[in-house]
Amino acid sequence: QQMASLFETESRRQQAKSTREVELEARVASLESENRSLRAGHAGKSAREAELEARVASLESEIRNLKAGQAGMEARHSKAAAPSSVADKPTALSGTEVMALIKTAQSADHAQAMAQHSKFAESTYQLAFHELPVFYQGLEILVGPASPNLQTAMRMEHCSSADSQDPFTTGNYGIRTTSEVEWHVVVDPVNGLRLLAKVLAELGCPEGAYPAE
Repeated sequence: QQMASLFETESRRQQAKSTREVELEARVASLESENRSLRAGHAGKSAREAELEARVASLESEIRNLKAGQAGMEARHSKAAAPSSVADKPTALSGTEVMALIKTAQSADHAQAMAQHSKFAESTYQLAFHELPVFYQGLEILVGPASPNLQTAMRMEHCSSADSQDPFTTGNYGIRTTSEVEWHVVVDPVNGLRLLAKVLAELGCPEGAYPAE
């Protein structure tokens, strides 16, 4: 019985020892893993530090380049702003030299004009869109006759638009008129004098007359 008790005690002691060893081994493994993580973090930190240092160096180099470019621009500006010396001034030309330059320029313009004429004259072709009879028959042979609503559209444009009653001066004869007046002069001159009597008077026209040259 005493031997059994000793055996049981020894067994429990061995079991406790094994449990402690397992705990210690687990702790060692954990410490080793933590150590590896710390080393990896340190390596990552070193890589990040190297990246930041490289960026700082790149920015410093860019700043130096900008400063150098600015200094060059300031130097060129100072040189350009400096008063010109007598040597920089153009030499006066004599009358004979001026005439010679004019003749040279005229000859060049003539040669260029002839070259442009030849360019466009040589690239022409005969009615590639259709046959020659279409040229004499007009567009109606292709697209049909004009719409009967065309006159109505033109009347609305000349007499009912926002600026139909706004006076303007024509560029060819210098006549002061309006779009509405121009319509009646061409389409309905007799009734136009009656309908637009007030407008014509405001335009400075004699009674019973349209704007004239």
